[in-house]
Amino acid sequence: MAARPLSIFLLKSGRGIDDSIEEPEQLEEAPMSGQFPSQSRFFLRLGKSRKPWWLDYFGVQNDVRSMANGALVFIPTRDRIFALAFGSARHNLVDDSYEHDFGTRVVLNCIDPEKLKSTDLVEPGSARRQRTQLPFDADLSYFGDLDDSTVLKSLTGKVGGHLADVARSVTGAYNLRVTADTPPSELVKFLEDCLDLSESRDYVEKFPTLRWLEPVTDPEVLMPLNEGLIDALFDVEAMIALTIPDIVDYEAEGLISFAGAGGSDCFNDVYIKHYREYLEGAGLSRADFDLEKLKRHKLQLLNDDFTVMHSYSIYRSLVFEASAADDHTFHLSDGVWYRVADDLLDRLRAHLEPHWRASSFPSYTGPNEGRYNELLAAELDGYCLDKTSIAPPGEFGVEPCDVLRLINDRVELIHVKIGTMSDRLSHHFNQGVNSLTLLVEQESARERLAALIAERSGGACPQDLLDALEHRRFAVSFAIVTHKDETGRAGNVPLFSRLSLRRQVRAISRTQTPASFEFVRDTTESATMRRRRGRPIASAREVSCAGCRLELLPHLLTNGLCADCRDA
Repeated sequence: MAARPLSIFLLKSGRGIDDSIEEPEQLEEAPMSGQFPSQSRFFLRLGKSRKPWWLDYFGVQNDVRSMANGALVFIPTRDRIFALAFGSARHNLVDDSYEHDFGTRVVLNCIDPEKLKSTDLVEPGSARRQRTQLPFDADLSYFGDLDDSTVLKSLTGKVGGHLADVARSVTGAYNLRVTADTPPSELVKFLEDCLDLSESRDYVEKFPTLRWLEPVTDPEVLMPLNEGLIDALFDVEAMIALTIPDIVDYEAEGLISFAGAGGSDCFNDVYIKHYREYLEGAGLSRADFDLEKLKRHKLQLLNDDFTVMHSYSIYRSLVFEASAADDHTFHLSDGVWYRVADDLLDRLRAHLEPHWRASSFPSYTGPNEGRYNELLAAELDGYCLDKTSIAPPGEFGVEPCDVLRLINDRVELIHVKIGTMSDRLSHHFNQGVNSLTLLVEQESARERLAALIAERSGGACPQDLLDALEHRRFAVSFAIVTHKDETGRAGNVPLFSRLSLRRQVRAISRTQTPASFEFVRDTTESATMRRRRGRPIASAREVSCAGCRLELLPHLLTNGLCADCRDA
């Protein structure tokens, strides 16, 4: 039998078929053959016949039509329900209805660890996603830095074990994408094998670096975590980020919008600030917001014609970290809460504690980071080098530091950052390593730094500084401005920022350079989210289609009808 591509989802335990379907009016139920379980259901999504835009664009008169059909198939087995998606019907599956790490767990347990082809990694600290592909079979060591500062989101390779007889290659993410030659009579058995694999812990032996995150399923644990997440949405000081929970093609999608609470403006970038403004414009506050609304709200990716190409639940698009009363740390990524292994936290604490120092720097009083850098330089009798560069002419700028001073015969490079948002801190720590590396490796960079100091001295660079530069005696310190008590030490920054800090401290130490971090007291008023009265809701700019009643941007309607209704 010819191999067929299958896209398989596992519905969450207790989830039914009807409440897993989004926009059911777009689907048409059809009977299935009797060889499947009696409760199986098949839904067909018939595409609309459309004339491709490029015909009119080039003045071609031929009557050519295109259409895209799809289907959703629900198959119960044991006490769980699988959903198989084909074509565009995938978008009719409720984003919150299925297990978002099902595919990854199956693949980790069935893949041959020596025959990997592709990995998708996400670094939660910076929200960076990275896909690495190889043209040959390889083990995980070929695919970059998969360590405790990254999360594996997708894995592709050749199947090993007993599934190798029916499946050729697999990709695991939120769903399982598999090329298999399974006949219909054996499909249920294949799904049961996948269910067993998803529940197995055998992968820990093959991929031991992945054991530090454990999915949380206990409702009593999840409830306070989700309440804290919603609280954070309405607290602008909270360390919460919005991201696209997938690797996307930016050639096809270039704009961002929101849905679920009326119309939305369009944005070029994904920021939590934009979603907060969307909630504000819709008149929503913490008092009338709950988890169900959060899961119904959508992050939409649009093309240049404002057509929605991809849509994700806001809940799945949030990155957040929380601590429970028992001191356990939890991390939300791609709609799944994970508990962080205690031994990882212990190792982090032991590594970072020696690098923390109580701050002697003046408190931050505003109004911005640039002004504080100037005040700090004056206080330390140092030099403000904010927004300068030691990179060679014509290359991307590399800022040496925000403030420089000579202390204990070393040139101390002080990097200042306001706030403890994870993405900002990850960039902050990387910047410290990049500038030090350039200064240690390139004499020309040290010469440019000496010239910057001379310029700010109003004459020549002081001889003691020149001596320290010549002998490459540096120190690197990270000053983090925060409202938090500095005695919290490394615990004041998010988990993945701590992991990033540990990695960069190790890199700095390899150059025989001391590294430290400290917390500067922020005396400015802590901000909270407040709704501005009288602000119009963004949906006023949208118009309803006279046929289907969907709200669309005005330019997408002709004679009051959308494209689907005009072609109907």
